[in-house]
Amino acid sequence: MIYKILGVERKSGDFVSEKGKTKGQTIDFDNIYLHCSKCNDYSSEGSFGIGESVKAFKIKNSPDKVTSVFGSQLTKDDLASLIGSKVQIFFDEFKNVDYVLPLDEKKAYQKKGA
Repeated sequence: MIYKILGVERKSGDFVSEKGKTKGQTIDFDNIYLHCSKCNDYSSEGSFGIGESVKAFKIKNSPDKVTSVFGSQLTKDDLASLIGSKVQIFFDEFKNVDYVLPLDEKKAYQKKGA
């Protein structure tokens, strides 16, 4: 699917599990969320998500996962440079983000690996 990235957010912290094998244990989390609108033929190019439904895709913020999804490690500036760009997002069999392919001109995070 092709999406336009409207925002990028990083959430981290910890919580106490209330069920399952880890009940009562403190679990740390660190995730990146891509907030995107689906690009389609009938949406206006200048709308920047106005009137579009927005989806948030969660990516675990671990060095291995970030490298496999984006092709390299990302800085705060690299994440900011994603906003407004068109990307194709590929998913694995569990509907998790597997790879993000930029469709616009090279962004800062792409130039690192070139």
